[in-house]
Amino acid sequence: MRSIANLLSEERIVPIANPDILRPIPLFHMLDEEELRTLAKELDEKHFLAGQKIFSMGDLGDKMYIVESGQVELFLQDKADDRVQLGVVDAGVCLASCPF
Repeated sequence: MRSIANLLSEERIVPIANPDILRPIPLFHMLDEEELRTLAKELDEKHFLAGQKIFSMGDLGDKMYIVESGQVELFLQDKADDRVQLGVVDAGVCLASCPF
């Protein structure tokens, strides 16, 4: 099976680029303001169009994304090439590909 994430709306996904985006995410709660700003400066913003593939199963898994706005659909393609939806990710959620 292939795992794929697709953007469902015309909004965008932004890899961590703004400390305001990081603050509400539990993974970053242990960081103070200076650490959040430092992290935010090191990361890039990337935009995706609705329906555009973000990652697939087997990708390196070397990127993490935060949905800034819109929604992302997570799904698998089964052996019959049918789409099996795993869920929908909303704004404020972290996601990443896994290399398996």
